[in-house]
Amino acid sequence: MTFTRSQIVSIILFNLAIFTFCIYNAFGWYSISAVKFTTLALCSLVFLGFVIVVLKKHYRLIFGAGNKAA
Repeated sequence: MTFTRSQIVSIILFNLAIFTFCIYNAFGWYSISAVKFTTLALCSLVFLGFVIVVLKKHYRLIFGAGNKAA
């Protein structure tokens, strides 16, 4: 399954929004607790993992290194 560049950007922005929301939840309203810290850690791992997978899979598409058909 391949994505277009705009789809990749929107997916990354969506993940970034979720990640930001998790950070805000962890630090915004309450003092930090174990549950919130765990949630933040999981969100971070999922976000970073997703970005790494997308970058590895679509590096050429995003950065325009190779415009040849695969």
